[in-house]
Amino acid sequence: MTTARSLVLLMAAGLLMAAPVQAQVALLFDNGPMDYANGWEISWWTLADDFELPFNAEATRVTIGMIDTTCTFPANWDGVLRWWILDDAAGLPGGTVIATGISSEVSFFISQDDCPSGWAFYDQNFSLGQQVNLEAGVRYWLAIHMGGDWSERRDIYWATTATGAFNPSAYRLQGVDPWTYTPLLQHSFMILAYGDDHGIFVDEFESGDESIWSGFV
Repeated sequence: MTTARSLVLLMAAGLLMAAPVQAQVALLFDNGPMDYANGWEISWWTLADDFELPFNAEATRVTIGMIDTTCTFPANWDGVLRWWILDDAAGLPGGTVIATGISSEVSFFISQDDCPSGWAFYDQNFSLGQQVNLEAGVRYWLAIHMGGDWSERRDIYWATTATGAFNPSAYRLQGVDPWTYTPLLQHSFMILAYGDDHGIFVDEFESGDESIWSGFV
């Protein structure tokens, strides 16, 4: 268990050493940090949480809080992360897919390690692999599933936050409609635009924190 988690840290350290020092990041939306209290499983379920931007922007990356309750990550994951950005339909994820993909670039840092008697908490960062055009004041839903399919529950969870905005998160079992509210849970995530992703520059945006994840590309 310790070896598996150490491997993740070593991989992350290698990426940091290779990253440009001046990489720029615009923070587009922040739903809050992990509360280290709860989560919703995202290999057996697909989970979504809603957000709005205060200005028009092109998102390129996402960070989420993640929990491994088995203390074996990454051995209990098949390496596939699927994501969707959906429209809103009366307070739940709608049927219109704004953008979707399978991320080819997913990285993790241990945030809190309570293993072997507890859980391991990770800050996860993944690339959308494209520019996703998002409009100011429009409600969107970010949906995530960690697995190549929905055939196995791996006990990987999207971590909760105590400071989330808008509606409670929603889930669908094994990727099959309908979407249903979770029991008033809000989840930890940020929507970001990286300056090095596809020629995007931070000065195109009306606001943004250039320090967040600034050494990670």
